Amino acid sequence: MRPALRQRGQLLVAGVVLIVVVALMVVALGFLYVSSERSSTLHNQSDAAYFAARSRLEYVRRLYLTGTVCGAGLNTTQPVGNNSFTTSGATLYNVSSAGVGLGGVTAAVTTIPVDSTAGYAPLFGRVVIDREEMYYGAISGNNFVNVKRGTSNTVAAAHAAGAVVVQGLCNITSIGTAGSANRTLKLNMARQNYQQGVLTKRNGAAGTGTQSVTGVGFRPNAVIFFWTRLTTNGTITAQANSGVGFATSPADQYAVVVGMVDGQGTMRNGRRASAGNAIIFLDNNTANPNRFPQLLAQANLQSMDTDGFTLNWTTNGDANAYRIYYIAIGGDTDAFVGNFDMNNATGNQPVTGTGFQPDLVMFIHAADGAIDAVNAGDAEFGIGFAQSSTAGGAMVYSSQTGVANATPGWQQITNKPILFLNHAPGNNNPPTQAGQADFVSMDTNGFTIKVTTPSGGANWNVGYLALRGARVASGAFNQRTSVGTQSPVTVAFYPQGIMLAGRDLATAATVAAGRTSVGAAGGNPIVSGNVWFEDQSGVGNSNTNIYNDATNIISMGTNVNPPTNLAQATLQSLSLGGFTLNWTAADAVAREIMYWAIGPRDYADVEEIF
Repeated sequence: MRPALRQRGQLLVAGVVLIVVVALMVVALGFLYVSSERSSTLHNQSDAAYFAARSRLEYVRRLYLTGTVCGAGLNTTQPVGNNSFTTSGATLYNVSSAGVGLGGVTAAVTTIPVDSTAGYAPLFGRVVIDREEMYYGAISGNNFVNVKRGTSNTVAAAHAAGAVVVQGLCNITSIGTAGSANRTLKLNMARQNYQQGVLTKRNGAAGTGTQSVTGVGFRPNAVIFFWTRLTTNGTITAQANSGVGFATSPADQYAVVVGMVDGQGTMRNGRRASAGNAIIFLDNNTANPNRFPQLLAQANLQSMDTDGFTLNWTTNGDANAYRIYYIAIGGDTDAFVGNFDMNNATGNQPVTGTGFQPDLVMFIHAADGAIDAVNAGDAEFGIGFAQSSTAGGAMVYSSQTGVANATPGWQQITNKPILFLNHAPGNNNPPTQAGQADFVSMDTNGFTIKVTTPSGGANWNVGYLALRGARVASGAFNQRTSVGTQSPVTVAFYPQGIMLAGRDLATAATVAAGRTSVGAAGGNPIVSGNVWFEDQSGVGNSNTNIYNDATNIISMGTNVNPPTNLAQATLQSLSLGGFTLNWTAADAVAREIMYWAIGPRDYADVEEIF
C-alpha cells in the first residue's frame, strides 16, 4: 500500500506543478499579448506621425512653389483628430560667401574644404560651384562631407581655390504627432531667384570704369540685358539702335547690337557682335553719308556680387545715360554663356562645354563670323530659343547698307531656334533665307542642333545662354485683338518671369516688313520692361525708330510712318498654370508672339532627424 500512496502523492505534486506552470504560461502569454498590442499601437502611432509630418511637407512644398515666400507663411500647427503636425523654422539660405579652400578640389573628391561654412544649411543640402551642383550629407568644421558630385545632370569637375560656393534653398522642419509618438523631418527646397530692373549707362563724362548695380537681392548666376539707345521711356524716337546681351561670368558673355541711321537717302546700317562684352551701343553719325554706325560704348561683366553685379565700361563715347533693362536669374539655376560658328553644311552639329544638361537655350546673332574685331555694314539681328526638339522659335531682321530705298525684312518661325537672312549685294530686293537650324537634343554637356539650310558662304557666329535647374515652358500665341485680359497659355508650374519676342506680324514664315519687339516681366512685385526697333521699307529717305517703356511687357505696331503703338500689354499676374496679360491697347491684327516662362525648380530633399 505504501508504494501506491507514495506514487499517488507524487502525481499530486506533479499536477500542482503542472497547474502552476500552465498558470505562469497563461500570465506570460497575457503579458506578451499586452506588450505586442502596446508595441503595435506605438508602431502604428509612429507611422501615423511620420505620414502626418510628410503630408504637411508636401502641402508646404505646394505653397512654396505657388508663390509663398520662405518664412513665417510656411510655419503652422494643425490638429488632425487626435494627431497633429507642426511646420516651423522656415529659413532661406541664400549664400555665396564661401570659396573653395586652398589647393582647390578634383572632380572625384567627396569632401569639399571651404574657407567658411557659416551661413550654409547645417545638416544637409545642395550647393553649386562653378557649373556643378553637388549634394552634401553633413558639415564638419569648414568642410562639406559625404558629397555626391555632379547631381541634377551637371558634370563633376575640378574647382580652383576661391571658386564661389553658392547655395539657394529653403529649409523647413515638420513634426508629426500621433498619440505618444513624434517624428521629425527636415525638407530642403530649391530657391529660384528672378528679378528685373533697369540701369542707366555710366555717364560718359565720368569716362570708362566700373558701375555697380545693387538691390537685386541675391547673387545672380545669369543676367540678360536688352536695350535701345534712349535716355527716357515712353516716347517713340528716330535713329534705331538696339541690342541684347547675356552674361554668366567675366569669362562668359555675349552681345549683339544693330544701328540704322535715320533720314538717309543711302541706307547706312550696321551691326556688331562681341564675345567679351554684355552690352554694346553703336553711334548714329548723320554727318558722314559714307559711314555706317560705329562702336560708341561697351561694357563687360566684371563680377557677380552678393546683391547684384558690376559692369566695366571699357569704351564710353558719350555722356548719355541710356536705359538698359536686365533680368537677373539666380538661386538653384545653373547658367553658361558660350558661342559657336554654325556649320555651313547640312547635318547635326553638337555644341559642348556647358558643364550640364540644359533645360533651355537662348540664341542671339548678328550674322557675322567676326566678333569683337570690327563693326560690320548691313544690319542683322536674330534671337531664338529652344526647350526641346519640338518647343522653340526664332525671329530675325536684316537690312542692307549703301543702297537707296532699301527693303529690310523680318522672318519668324516657331519650330526652329536659329534663323539667318541675307541681302544680295547692290540691290534693293528683300532679304532672302540664308541659314536655318533645327534643335535636336539637350545633351550631358551641351546640346545638338541640325543645320537644315546652310548660310551659303559663311560660318556665322551664334551666341547662346544655357540654363539648367529651373522649370521652363516655351512656345507661341497670338495677340488678343481687343482690349482686355488674356491668359494665352497653360504651363505646369507657377512662373516667376516671362520673356516675349515677336516681329509684330500675324503668323507666317515668309519674309516681310515688320518690327522687332522684345520684352519681359516678372518678380514679386512684378517689374516690366520692353523695347522695339523698326526700319521702314522702301522709303526715299531711311525712317528708323526705337521705343522703350517700363510699364508694359510688350509693345507692338505696324511698320509705317509715322510709327505708333497699336497694341500694348502689361503682365497682370502670375499664377499656378500660367500668366495673364492685360491688353490696354489692341487692334485687329492677331500678331504672333513667342514666349518663354521660368519658374521654381521642383525638388524636395527630405531627411529624418532622430
